[in-house]
Amino acid sequence: MARRYEQMEGLFDCDIRDKKASDDNRNRTILFCNFVVSATLATEMSVEQFQKDQDMLRSLSQPQVKSALDAWQRNDLPAWLEHFSVDAKLFDDGSPRDFKKFSSEIGKERFTSIEMEEDGGMSIFGHFHSDQWGDFKTYFKLHLASDGKFDRLDIGQANY
Repeated sequence: MARRYEQMEGLFDCDIRDKKASDDNRNRTILFCNFVVSATLATEMSVEQFQKDQDMLRSLSQPQVKSALDAWQRNDLPAWLEHFSVDAKLFDDGSPRDFKKFSSEIGKERFTSIEMEEDGGMSIFGHFHSDQWGDFKTYFKLHLASDGKFDRLDIGQANY
């Protein structure tokens, strides 16, 4: 657990060993680090992976896309689905697919890097890992409906 605190200190600039810090500040820092460590462990994600994902997502320019992909990367199905309309459509290399079934794969598939974005940040290209299919280049193209939610997601293997 001490190693986790050291890792979290690097992420959040907290130092529980600071002799000048008041006990109250040190206790708040420990509680905060405990919360972050617990949240990270609850999603079965290492601190290193959490930091890598945050760095990777930071480059995205479209806030709604960034938020949706953050949920995907954190394996947070409810947060992922919150970004989509109830009747969202999915197309995989142009062929219709069940969006809910695809979404249930969350935690088994993830971006390992994001290489570029297009269409004002609505199309993301990068390296992807699937427990079933291995590693490959992919794209996610999200379509925003008038209600502010995504109503379509196009995915597929990318050639860039």
